[in-house]
Order: sequence, then structure tokens, then C-alpha cells
Amino acid sequence: MKSILLLIVFLSFSLNLNLLNAAACSSDSQEEDYDCCQANGSTSGAKKTLSNTSDSTRRCTWPADSKFEFRVAKFGLLPTGGSESDIVYRGESTLFNAGSVSAGETMGAFLAGADFPNGSYEAIVPHLKLSETVKASTAPTITYSGSDIVCATNEITVEHYPSDDDRMCAGESAVTVDHEGTDFDYTIPVGTFGTDYGPDLDRNSCFLDTDGNGTADEWKIFDNQINLTLSNTSSVTIDFNFNTSDGIIYSVFDDYGYGDVFAGPACKAVDVGGLDVTITQQ
Repeated sequence: MKSILLLIVFLSFSLNLNLLNAAACSSDSQEEDYDCCQANGSTSGAKKTLSNTSDSTRRCTWPADSKFEFRVAKFGLLPTGGSESDIVYRGESTLFNAGSVSAGETMGAFLAGADFPNGSYEAIVPHLKLSETVKASTAPTITYSGSDIVCATNEITVEHYPSDDDRMCAGESAVTVDHEGTDFDYTIPVGTFGTDYGPDLDRNSCFLDTDGNGTADEWKIFDNQINLTLSNTSSVTIDFNFNTSDGIIYSVFDDYGYGDVFAGPACKAVDVGGLDVTITQQ
């Protein structure tokens, strides 16, 4: 996920929700360097030819317009100039589907009635669980080895790993990421807030091991697309614009796009693509 930021509805806040072009993937995915499986996300668009040449030719993207599901563990605001320990949290763990027509209602219910203290806040801090589920309502057709192959519309659930350049949040322990069946294993060190991760930094997130089992299971994001000032007399409107147009990744290759051709061959969902979120304050 490039960025996932959600919902504020409480007292002095009002919420507008826009789903941006969820049915028309871009020609070049905002999250990954893959083209649409068919031009403009249309089943009548020109088909992408997949080949075993490089990562960019092995996969293609398609709109996750039926389901883009993830869990928000909790939601926080970082006071301006504050430290990580100053974050004010509200909300309870909630499963959210950015691809649903009822997404706005779910978002509104998440923090309805929450009472954040008056003051200035420099970042929105959602905590996200690392499992995501995506599904397309239509099946693209791709070309492979001179034949047209209709992709399956099956949904896929992916448990994400921190990358080798990510950091665990301050106060956590270093964890080892074990990619089963490969030699690509590495250790995620503990970072320092404001130096290794945080608002205005290239790395704006860190990871947590909430159950203490030595595996990262939660993603903490510091997003400062907007600054907030809350008071008893303030009235703020925030627009959350979600784009799930590149949310599902298809391939004719197994092993998440790096292995052999699926038996058949076949075109299957192999990974979760990007959920791009833009936040604007009116």
C-alpha cells in the first residue's frame, strides 16, 4: 500500500468521501511499475502481453472495485511538535472495505463521537493490520505466448511483510522476516522516531509486533497531508479520496509472479496492488 489514511467524524468534523476512478486502472500503476491488464481497466481495452522477461512484464494491474479490505486497529493524531508518546488515539479495531459503496458509512461509524482534545495536530496516525483482501468484479483478458487468457476473478488475501529497509517502531524489538521457501531473509531493526521514520521523512511509517511473537503484525503510518487545529468553535471538513484502480495484480506466473507458468497456463490474482489516498481540508 502506498498510503492508507482514513476517517475523521466527530463533533466539529464533517466528512466527504470520494472513490476516484475505481473502475479504470491507470496505464502505469501508481503503486507498482505494472501496466493495466487491459487498457483503461476496460474489458474491451487493448490486452497486455505478459512474458517471462522481467518483473514489469510478468504482472499487470486491475481495479479492486469489488473489495479492497483491510483492518484499522486504531486511529491517532500527533500533536504539533510532539513525540511518538504524545499521539492521541481513538477508535476500535474495524474491518474496512475501500471498494464498497458503503465505505463512507463504515468510516463515519469508526470514530463517531470521538472526542479529541483541542489543539494543533501535524499528522494523522492510523494503525493498520498487515492482511489485505482484494477482489475484482470483472475479469481482464491478457495475452501470453500468442494466446488470449481470461483471468480468474477470484479474490486474494495477502499478509504483507515489512521490506528490508523498513524499521520497527521505537520501543519494539528487532524482528526477522522469513520468506518461506527462499533465501531472502532479513532483520528489521528498531528505528528512532524523527530520525528513521515520522512526518516529513522519506520513511513515514514503522512496524509493531503487538502480540510479541517475533513477527511484525501492525503498520503505523504518519501522514501529514494536512495540519489540523481543533477548538470548541472550529468546523473542519476533510475529503478522503480513495483510488483502488490498481488494487489487484494478476499474473500467468506462480510464486507471486516469479516462478513457472501456472498450469494451463492460467491468469490468476497473485498480489495486492496499491490503495492511493489523497486527503484535502476544505
